[in-house]
Amino acid sequence: MLDTLPDSRPPSSGPAMTAALSRSAWIGRLLERREKLLAALLLPLHGAVLSDLHSPWTRALLLVHLGLFLLWQPLWGHERRLGTPALVFIGAASVLVLFWLNWWLVAAWLAFLVSLVGARGVSGPSRACRLFGLAVLAYLLVTLLLWVVPKLFTAGQTPFFAGELMRYAMPVGLLLLLAFPVGRQAEGGREPMDFLYGLLLFLVVVLVVLGSFAFMTLSKIAYVEALIRTLLVVGFLLSLLGLLWNPAHGLSLLQPVLFRYLLNVGTPFEQWLARIAGAAERETDPAGFLHTAAERLAALPWVASVAWDAPDGQGQVGEEVSSAWTFSSGALTLRVSSRFTVGPALVLHLKLLTEIVAHFYEAKRREQALAHMARMQAIHETGARLTHDIKNLLQSLYALASASQQAGDAEGFQRLMRRQLPDLARRLELTLGKLKNPLAQGEGETPPVTARAWWEALESRYESRGVRFRASFAGDVPIPGAFFDSVAENLLENALKKRQQSPGLEIDVELAAGEGRAVLRVTDTGEPVPARVAGALFDKPVASETGLGVGLYQVSREAARHGYILRLKENRPGRVCFELAPRERS
Repeated sequence: MLDTLPDSRPPSSGPAMTAALSRSAWIGRLLERREKLLAALLLPLHGAVLSDLHSPWTRALLLVHLGLFLLWQPLWGHERRLGTPALVFIGAASVLVLFWLNWWLVAAWLAFLVSLVGARGVSGPSRACRLFGLAVLAYLLVTLLLWVVPKLFTAGQTPFFAGELMRYAMPVGLLLLLAFPVGRQAEGGREPMDFLYGLLLFLVVVLVVLGSFAFMTLSKIAYVEALIRTLLVVGFLLSLLGLLWNPAHGLSLLQPVLFRYLLNVGTPFEQWLARIAGAAERETDPAGFLHTAAERLAALPWVASVAWDAPDGQGQVGEEVSSAWTFSSGALTLRVSSRFTVGPALVLHLKLLTEIVAHFYEAKRREQALAHMARMQAIHETGARLTHDIKNLLQSLYALASASQQAGDAEGFQRLMRRQLPDLARRLELTLGKLKNPLAQGEGETPPVTARAWWEALESRYESRGVRFRASFAGDVPIPGAFFDSVAENLLENALKKRQQSPGLEIDVELAAGEGRAVLRVTDTGEPVPARVAGALFDKPVASETGLGVGLYQVSREAARHGYILRLKENRPGRVCFELAPRERS
């Protein structure tokens, strides 16, 4: 298939290959010196505007100028094949030069060259390039305003000095431009074009030309005087605009307006962002937020449809058309279609909008994951707390069973059972209530009991296990009995486990109740708690060989809820003291 295309075959003979490579190398060297090429294409243009437009030599010079322009032009890359628009432009320009050449066409072409050189040349990478661009710009403006425009408005009568200037000074200037040391362009480098600057420059040139004509017509003055007046007025207006634009003078009035326009790109960006933020606050479900955000995005005038593919599902708002773009960010993929042809700037703006939607969507997903983790943590902690309560109940039953085995008289044991069983029944009922509603806190608490009654019940349960009790009372102090049971049983069971490893360990329990407050202390004569464990004993679960390691952590949290604080008051060899006391109010 490829063999039938003559353009796809390389030259078969050695001389043809050498000639092709030589031509490519010559064109490459020529393109590296674009400034020289620009000065060269002005020479045939200068010869054409000086001669009679009806002369065949004028058309020939303009065709040479057009060919050099095609080599220099910065609109299409030279490494690519010309498309249909470029071929239409070349054909139309050739036809106009050959069959419809007049001074209006020359003036329009010069104005176009002014805008093109201004968009490309006056902001070059080096000072030499900028000076060269300004010189070319000056030549084009002088030729247009002093030679071509007078032929349009004054029946071919140019200013008295324009002929000598165009015939003698300008050719010398063009030759100097050819010899101007600009340097080579980097290989493959293309200078950026400021199309907005070029458009503004073209409009300024048109304004000067039409302003000169208006002054000539209305004031009945010569063209040179009209041109001077127009240049003064345009210069004043440009200076005023520069003053309003430049923030260094404190009068930057136009710059924020233009920047806001460039930021919005025709869309109410700030209002849209506020609506997306409001939807993120209202919607708790990521899928619901994504649907709302897609509706907000599809409401833009240039958006036809928005489709999404996310872990929470797929969906679409609107009807998709042929022009569509796909954007991916994290786990979210958005496909946006437009009713119109969208340029690169608007595509970047659309990417920014989709990135904002993806950011809020990921935030919603993280928020949902954190809420799920918090709920699972609450369930875990509640289960650990209930397990600990059940363990305390079983320990109380075990203490009663041990007392029954060691009791000498049945009557005394019956009295003990009558005192303890109602309390155990209340605690069991409270635990069952927590099992029915695990996440409820503070519900179903037993009513307060007096410190003396609670103390007698605790003493009767542990008096047979070698624990010494000391108490002092100053009146009836109400305390949360179930909570004090949980704290005391935790501390006593831990001390009794230490006694199994260190026989002869002594355990003391003290209660001081008076003036509306109660302080409980449990002290043993064993080894101190290791420093690394003591620092986190009440803040988080710790490693334990005999349990879950959550007992003191759970009762510490319960203490905070009841207005108490549990702390390790002393921690030294031979004296380890835990204290439960009311929290001091600040």
